[in-house]
Amino acid sequence: KTYLLTADAVGECRLWQRSRGFSRRAVATLHPSGVSDLIADRLFAYSAGCEDRRICAWALPELSPVLSIAVDLPEELVSPMGTRPGRLMSPLTEAEDGKEQAASTEATGSATPNAPQYWLSRVDLLQRPLSRWAGWQGSTRGTKAPRGSLFVAGVLGHGCEIAGAGAGVLMEWTLGDTAMCQNAQIAHDSPIVSLVYGPYDNGPLITADAKGVFRVWEFLLERGLCL
Repeated sequence: KTYLLTADAVGECRLWQRSRGFSRRAVATLHPSGVSDLIADRLFAYSAGCEDRRICAWALPELSPVLSIAVDLPEELVSPMGTRPGRLMSPLTEAEDGKEQAASTEATGSATPNAPQYWLSRVDLLQRPLSRWAGWQGSTRGTKAPRGSLFVAGVLGHGCEIAGAGAGVLMEWTLGDTAMCQNAQIAHDSPIVSLVYGPYDNGPLITADAKGVFRVWEFLLERGLCL
């Protein structure tokens, strides 16, 4: 554990180097609206914005941006609780060049601004499985983008027919040259407050909500995340 990362309510992140008495090494503003969660592996840090509903990846130790994903999901690809998860083949990603992308994409990557969306009111939690089973690249240097799985917990906004506002949404993203949402599932009736992976390399994934209900999920190749 070479670095310590901290983030504050205004979205600023600071990286501290352990070998130099935790002296400050880098500073960056990750999300103007504040950071709701911040995790890291050996090569990258991953952050979720409080209000912008974006997941971003940052190269260590410079905290330079490498990936930005908008996590609002097409309506037809979000599954109700207890059903087979929907599978997304194209995300909303953009380089950190200050240019905004369209509100949604098709599988080909072309913009479809009128496609119905399930708007998340916020993104709360991130979980990065640190195992080669999940596609993590370990300590290999030289990669330009993170690879492997990233689990995301968000809160459903208003206007969704399959669940009420405030329901907890669980997503599995596969990171690589093109980030893709593999599964999207209404996981709880209330916001997810804890997201844990393990104790084994292949999981399971455990979620708990604000009402005290917890669920254990396993990954099945043909079905995605299942209770």
